[in-house]
Amino acid sequence: METTRVSPTSTPMKQSIKLKKWAQIAKMHYPRHGHTVLVLKNGNVLVTGGLNADYPVNSSEFYDVSTNTWIATKNMHFARCGHTMSLLSNGDVLVAGGFSLEGAYLATAELYNPSTQTWTIIADMSAPRYRHTASTLEDGQVLLIGGWSGFNELDSVELYDSNTKKWKLINSMEYRRQAHTATVLKDGKVLIVGGYTESTEIKHTELYDPSQKKWTTLKPMNAARSDHTASLLTDGNVLAVGGYDGVSEMNTVELYDRLSRVWTVVNNMNNKRSEHSASLLANGQVLVAGGWNGRTELQTVEAYDPSTKSWVLLANMTLKRRQHTASVLTNGALLIAGGISHKTILDRVELYQ
Repeated sequence: METTRVSPTSTPMKQSIKLKKWAQIAKMHYPRHGHTVLVLKNGNVLVTGGLNADYPVNSSEFYDVSTNTWIATKNMHFARCGHTMSLLSNGDVLVAGGFSLEGAYLATAELYNPSTQTWTIIADMSAPRYRHTASTLEDGQVLLIGGWSGFNELDSVELYDSNTKKWKLINSMEYRRQAHTATVLKDGKVLIVGGYTESTEIKHTELYDPSQKKWTTLKPMNAARSDHTASLLTDGNVLAVGGYDGVSEMNTVELYDRLSRVWTVVNNMNNKRSEHSASLLANGQVLVAGGWNGRTELQTVEAYDPSTKSWVLLANMTLKRRQHTASVLTNGALLIAGGISHKTILDRVELYQ
């Protein structure tokens, strides 16, 4: 799917800085896009699933930060893309849902043990989910929200208990949605933003309170968007960036105020983009990389500075790409892996530092 647009606000910053550089590093074993990524407790980066050509894959591998090499693990039990991956308190990794071979939408889930590099099948979710979200709560449970069942968007929500390894359905959201974002706030609540339902992008925002086990419908964003990003800033506010509004890709940006629970339009990005990545850096800025502008993949990179509410152009990546992943390493470097570039599925990886 492609991306969004919203009515323009003030002119973006055109300044360019060259404080850091991109460099290609060791390739993954397999080209992939639509995969998921997670930084393990030991600092290594686990990559799972995704699409290679027209087919979901069950391969997984991790980047060893100490040796700058990719190491293949045992395969997952199910090929999947559009799934979620969550780090549990004991260091294991939960993978859930997605789309598999022969048109199957998955309710299956499995656990990865980093010590043995093996996968174990666990109980299925209550329903198949694709392009849903998964958020690890303060108590260690994992909250899975919405997605596509293969028939319709979902408003259902379920919790995974890592102690019992069981799923439990809880109160549903007000709005069905997929391709939304879920952000765990500093107070432990979970902010759900945008997405689409019945082929229509939405601007609805909801807040889940784990302590009360209830949902609150908030004031909507100023613009509907899906395939956007939502980043928790160091001050506790949330930055929603880009996406697709059902007509075109977007360069608009909105800021959620944690105190007033209201969205404010801030300065536009320099480039319209969806299917991009957004990463919170150690300096508090949000680095946005790549994506799709409606015509081609993007190589451009820009950073949002919360202190000035403005955008600064950074050095371009070495390759154009979308549907890639981005991981902030323990040393502060940013690892970009996979994606699509000119219809080519990438195994290429690059590091920003």
